[in-house]
Amino acid sequence: MKYVQITLTIALTIVLQSANAQVLDSMFGVLTSFTNLPNSKIFGNTSCDFEGRKDQCYGIINLDDGRIILAGDTRAADGTADFALARLLPNGLYDDTAGPDGEMRLDLGYDYDSCLTATKYQNNYILMGGGVRISENYVNLLAKVDFDGVLEPSFGDSGKMVLDLPSTHEMVTKITPLPDGKILIAGNVLYGNSCYFPDSTAVFIGRLHASGQIDSTFGSNGFVYHWFEATCKSSLLGDIAIDHTGRIIFTGGSYDPYPGFYDFNDWCTQNIVVYRLLSEGALDTDFGVNGKVEIMGKYSRGNALYTYEDGRVLLAGVLGDQLVGEPTYAFVTRILTDGNLDTSFGVNGWFKKFILSIDVGSEPVDIIVQNNNILFTYLSDPNGAHTGFGVYCLDSNGQINTQFGNNGKYEYIPLVLYFINQITSTDNNNIFVSGYYRIVNNNMVVIKIKTDDVSAANQAIISNKISISPNPIDNLFNIFIPEHIVSKDVNICIRDINGRAIFSKNIFTNSNSIEVNISDLPTSMYVLELTADNMRYVNKIVVHK
Repeated sequence: MKYVQITLTIALTIVLQSANAQVLDSMFGVLTSFTNLPNSKIFGNTSCDFEGRKDQCYGIINLDDGRIILAGDTRAADGTADFALARLLPNGLYDDTAGPDGEMRLDLGYDYDSCLTATKYQNNYILMGGGVRISENYVNLLAKVDFDGVLEPSFGDSGKMVLDLPSTHEMVTKITPLPDGKILIAGNVLYGNSCYFPDSTAVFIGRLHASGQIDSTFGSNGFVYHWFEATCKSSLLGDIAIDHTGRIIFTGGSYDPYPGFYDFNDWCTQNIVVYRLLSEGALDTDFGVNGKVEIMGKYSRGNALYTYEDGRVLLAGVLGDQLVGEPTYAFVTRILTDGNLDTSFGVNGWFKKFILSIDVGSEPVDIIVQNNNILFTYLSDPNGAHTGFGVYCLDSNGQINTQFGNNGKYEYIPLVLYFINQITSTDNNNIFVSGYYRIVNNNMVVIKIKTDDVSAANQAIISNKISISPNPIDNLFNIFIPEHIVSKDVNICIRDINGRAIFSKNIFTNSNSIEVNISDLPTSMYVLELTADNMRYVNKIVVHK
């Protein structure tokens, strides 16, 4: 099929009818940082290898100057581990002023440190939390460091503290700074002889002063312990958040007999539950039924919360049912301040969808709001294979935003196994997803995805007087460039919808028109990137044969 020359305006109209330009940011990352893939260049990613057997990221901190800190731990083959930070420049390159490859190890004086959460505190510090094995038991471990990884001596015992609760094992999995400087910590306490399959597991929530001392005015002597079901003694925390009045919202899941195993016995209801506490730790009886909202769905759990300024709450998690027999459906709902579901959201109050990722369901793990859109990142396979991840976009009413990605979904199925656990954003033009990946060993990783829409690219195109024609394309198309780019080196890159570079060419221009032959590309939608003379041009192209 042949197409006549068409103007840029018409070409962009055709493109805008399909979707926005969500692609891996090719200007971000250390392309050769995947040490287990020495001959590979992976765009938009930075991997951080502390040369441990397991280097895992559980928190991303976006600094005001654009730098990025990944927080987690590094574990050696003998099981010994330390808290770890990796600092990157805004373009994803290693910040070598922090150390080789931007890496900072924190030796807290113990052999077995596990960092499971990290967050920015009062604009100048990072709070890290997890657990440490002392003798045969795990106890809570917290640290406060500056952005150079230096312990803050005013916190705990010279910047670190061990917190041993009345249980066999415990670990901090969430830290939430409060406006008054106090610190809310939450996680799980485990009872029984094993930290893997305990006799009973409860959620704990505690409050600390800025110094790390326990705030005994919260709950009972500083702590609240909670089971999601009175008759089901296996509760694991999913997420915790604070609303505009200081009330505490938390969610998670009940398991029988332990996570990832489904024997079809009805020991626990395994519905999604959300609780709200008053600021001092008592159940808020004005929320739902005696402080609890329960959403029916067998084999289900809540994983992520987002609070609006008016007190409404977004909840993301995974649902199953008796027929499926395991968690399968991605689930998002919005809860009003009284605990009722917002019936204007989604369909009858929620979004529920089987997101086909490879051949299994998908599980939302974190959620944000960007430019009134609701974005959640998800992992494929709720039972743990995690062959890929994606980002799904809903509009403010809980409907699929079909202008995002491929009918609402940006999916990334890489060559390695990704375990993504967080999504953040610094402006309306990007999102970061972070976690770790696995080939032989685990390494920390952060990925930057551009979310600029084509209309924004259109303004840049007009100002730079760049156009392409025709679009849609058969085999050949022309890029028309302004005079100031003529006699310059130009890089032309075409990527598929997963951000993989499938066509790349460097040329030295000698005229206002560059002809490009893409006869080898099959019919599909692609993203064209043109970089030259400190200018970046992005546009979608359609190949139609």
